[in-house]
Amino acid sequence: MTRCFHMVLVLVFALCQAGEPAPDFSLTGFVNPAVNEHPRLFFRAADLPKLKERAATTEGKRIIARLRFLLDGGNGTSLPAKRNPLEAGDDPGDLRPAPYGSVFTLFHSVGYGMLWRLTGDKAAGDLASESAILVAKGQSDRDARFGLNAPAGGEYSGAAVAALAIAYDLCHDVWSDATKQIVIDALTTDRLGKTSSSASCLAYLAFLGDTLAGKPIRIVARDPLPFVGGEYARMPPFGIGGRDSDMRFALFDVTQPLAIQAMRVAGGIDLAKGYPAMVGLVDRLLWLVMPGRCGVQIALPFEHAPMSSMHLDRTGLAGGGQFVQAMGMASPDRRAALRWVYEHFCVPTLGRDFPASGVKDGENDFDTVGPYPHRALLALINWPFDEAPRNPAEVLPPQATNPNGDASFFVVRNAWSGPDDVLVAFQLARVEGRDLATPRDAKKRCQLWAYGQRYLFDLPSHVTQVGMRQRGEGSWLLFFGKNYSVPRILIDFNSAGGLDAVVISHGLNIIGDFSDAGRPDHFDLTGDWSCSRELVVHVDQADKQFTVAADNPWGRGKPVVGTINGEWVSLTRANGLIRGRMAPHGHVITWDDGAVWRRKNSLLELPQLIKVIEVSHTQVRGTTVFGKDVRVADQSSNLSVLTCSPTGQHSELKSIKGGVTIGERTFLFPEPETPKPPAVKGEAAKPSTAKP
Repeated sequence: MTRCFHMVLVLVFALCQAGEPAPDFSLTGFVNPAVNEHPRLFFRAADLPKLKERAATTEGKRIIARLRFLLDGGNGTSLPAKRNPLEAGDDPGDLRPAPYGSVFTLFHSVGYGMLWRLTGDKAAGDLASESAILVAKGQSDRDARFGLNAPAGGEYSGAAVAALAIAYDLCHDVWSDATKQIVIDALTTDRLGKTSSSASCLAYLAFLGDTLAGKPIRIVARDPLPFVGGEYARMPPFGIGGRDSDMRFALFDVTQPLAIQAMRVAGGIDLAKGYPAMVGLVDRLLWLVMPGRCGVQIALPFEHAPMSSMHLDRTGLAGGGQFVQAMGMASPDRRAALRWVYEHFCVPTLGRDFPASGVKDGENDFDTVGPYPHRALLALINWPFDEAPRNPAEVLPPQATNPNGDASFFVVRNAWSGPDDVLVAFQLARVEGRDLATPRDAKKRCQLWAYGQRYLFDLPSHVTQVGMRQRGEGSWLLFFGKNYSVPRILIDFNSAGGLDAVVISHGLNIIGDFSDAGRPDHFDLTGDWSCSRELVVHVDQADKQFTVAADNPWGRGKPVVGTINGEWVSLTRANGLIRGRMAPHGHVITWDDGAVWRRKNSLLELPQLIKVIEVSHTQVRGTTVFGKDVRVADQSSNLSVLTCSPTGQHSELKSIKGGVTIGERTFLFPEPETPKPPAVKGEAAKPSTAKP
């Protein structure tokens, strides 16, 4: 295990920029695992007594009960008889909505392996062995896009590699050499070369230094750790930018958070310590999570994530476990904040939001609401149920900002109290990836959430950067050019004059979007749907079957037929079957090939320009900076004013030079800085005359 020290040196070399001090990734007092020492990836043998103590607590017992339920729908003593008949590929199959514990998953071996470690019951170890052999021989997940033979590689095959590595680590002392050999033989150089670097990292750490039948085990041709570290070194602050999945969440990844945690426990490498920007991934989740009537949501830009993606599914292999996985890479104060958010925003409505999960409203599931057993392992290890939760307002800075033109963002929030919170987020990254994820419209890369209403700012298309100047506690000036010039925005979260928040945009319209609709009991697709800017299709539905009219591009002149089962949608086209999922509000379908359908004549279809509108606690009004008639004033003089009132009472708005008064409060924009004249040769430039 002397290689671990070498890995630290390689990471330092890979991530250190010229002229910068070398980051320190090392953990003080770390001891390398010995040859054939297991477990090692997520906890060491010395940690096992404490882990058993945690399992014996009230919270721990609930987590273990949850683990057993996820394994077989009962006591966790048998393998599910149902297996996905599809080989790993592009088609996820029909088993994703199946009852929990009724369908085999890639991570059943990990769940049984954890039971073996906690109970010493050899039967659990045998079930883990049987599960691992199935995965090694190519059995796909309940979501058939994932499996060892997934042609897409990356995280799709990486999930199986990770499951085999973790199960081997947990069951090393109970598995026969024959089982170990089957697992080793499955992790071929070709397969590991196509999988994600984080999955290879887990396999590397699990087998590093081990022997079988007296011979060294070597399954990874090259050390993957520098590549994992390099990915994070290249990731912009706050995780915005880069590949399209970064625009959602790196924490959604199947294996990346697992690899980060295992690098610390098994390799003595703390990437978060050496690369503090990684903390931004956790902070991003805390900043942008918002409870709503349709479940927990994320304030993501419209162009980067279809509106259905705003609603956290949290049940998928990719797209679930973000809280418990974030805890594995978070500092203690962030873990406490994650716990606070989960208990206040998620737990109260778990049964309503996830009726198939077996969890009831108000019952803490410790982020195991999906069907995957390994997240119960993470919950027992990572959940800070012996530490007090902390409101994120006590932990996070007043704002998160980065002015970089390739990944510019600004986020500020007035509270973490519930769906009435006010949040302003600009995420102006230039993102590489699929067309669906490529930003084309600057105004769709910002969000303003207030009292359950969502708004945008009508930003010019050329805007790629957002700058910030803090005007005082709870008050900010945002600008998008130089010298505080128009357009610009004032944000004030100082609760005074009967208002929770005031947002004033100068030279920009505030665009009204939509309120958070309630979750329907069933979905009716009848009506017209926009499939692209040019294509609209008409759908008729009868019970669970729907028909897309003949003027569609998929049926070769004939109607195409589909079925809907709860929120899951299947459509049989001439070129094959495709599946999708309804958004909780019932106005958006996101298909597995990346296509998005939006219901026509819906508030979700396109933002509507608001002149004067009052919706409960929020009101948007228009005026000008010099008292001109708003109907004839030029755009640079226009002001759009959003007021947020807990009582629904909005004070009188008056225009004054350079700003507005709202009731007894005055809000002024600073004068733009006077451009500096070009310096005459041999003469010093004159100081700026700008007012502070």
